[in-house]
Amino acid sequence: MRAFLIILVLVIVALVAGNYMTGGNTSEEKFFTDHITQGDITEAVAVTGFAEPVEVRVIQAEIPGVVSEVRVDFNQQVKEGDLLARLSSDMQRVQLRQAEAQFDTAQVAIHAASSAVERALAGKMKAESDLSAARREYETASKSQKANLIPQSKVDSALDLVHSAEAGVAEAKALVAQAEAQRLQAQNNAEVAKVAIELANLHLDKSELRSNMEGVVLDRDIRVGETVGRPKVSLTESSPALFKIAAPLDRMRAIVKVSEADYSRVKVHQKAVFTIDAYPDEQFEAEVIQIRNAPNSDRTAVSYATVLEFDNRRDAGSNEWMVKPRSTVSADIEVRKAGNVLLVPNSALLYTPARFDREIPKVEGDQRLVWVLGADEEPQPRVISTGITDGIVTEVTGGPLNEGDEVITGEPLGDSTSFQLPFSG
Repeated sequence: MRAFLIILVLVIVALVAGNYMTGGNTSEEKFFTDHITQGDITEAVAVTGFAEPVEVRVIQAEIPGVVSEVRVDFNQQVKEGDLLARLSSDMQRVQLRQAEAQFDTAQVAIHAASSAVERALAGKMKAESDLSAARREYETASKSQKANLIPQSKVDSALDLVHSAEAGVAEAKALVAQAEAQRLQAQNNAEVAKVAIELANLHLDKSELRSNMEGVVLDRDIRVGETVGRPKVSLTESSPALFKIAAPLDRMRAIVKVSEADYSRVKVHQKAVFTIDAYPDEQFEAEVIQIRNAPNSDRTAVSYATVLEFDNRRDAGSNEWMVKPRSTVSADIEVRKAGNVLLVPNSALLYTPARFDREIPKVEGDQRLVWVLGADEEPQPRVISTGITDGIVTEVTGGPLNEGDEVITGEPLGDSTSFQLPFSG
């Protein structure tokens, strides 16, 4: 409906201008006419939106610290890994030295505990050897006593030696377990110190904010001397963006809104042309790469975000990129084309004679009614079939019309400054 009203206004303005330029209607001018032409036509969906980089990545401070240096400014080109800013790293260096000292201490403790384990194992082996000898001596004494070769007291003494040797083995095993526990504790301390070293090195790395992609510095919100990366108060709190890095601006995209009535006609890979307010006389070519399913709703309409990609251009005078992020885009997405076809002005499709005494033919489907001047200089109806339209002219796909034929687009009302609206009956 909105498109119809726009077309209607254009038709009225054109008719008024034509009437004014000819100095008003003469007695011989009964109708306004235009010609059937032949040419190419493109049907398009008109959309609006905004331009943005293909990708934008945010750089945040992952650890708290005071900014000691800022290396880049707005619009500066950067490569992946380039240093953007640096935080004071004194605390991280102290933590690293402390962790390294703890690791060295743990390594010494591991060496000492390993030596203690070796000594305890040697003592255990000796105690087990002594126990074996005591048991053999006890067995010999027992046999000798049974043969009445030695008194019972000798057997009892041998048994006491066995018990003493067993106690020695138990004590040696306890010493081995104790030494191994001490070594394990020292090894654990070394692992903890190793993790602390890795964490300190990680914090040192995080004190340098580096670009995570090749592109341009789109935004910067960081100053030397300020504290960044403060601990979060809640889980929902997010760290502020210190830098925004945009992908190179030679290739960009536009996010446009396609209405609920038009999205069925828009397809991926369709071509589009658009203009921006900064360069209203320049046209940019784009391609549809995505039609998103998520709806955008307001109080009056539903639309669907559609992504167009395009090659940016530089201004010949300033060498700056012509399309900047968030530029307003007015685009026409080409949904259908027809070449070398008959074209009828849309104003002719809207016209109906103010007076017509005979029955007006009925139309159906893609048929439309246009009016031509008959031999009696009175309007005569012609039923035609129509195809696509660009809002100004419409394709004629069938009917008794030829290139150059005149069709009626309106008629004067009787004075020199008024005319019959083309849709009135």
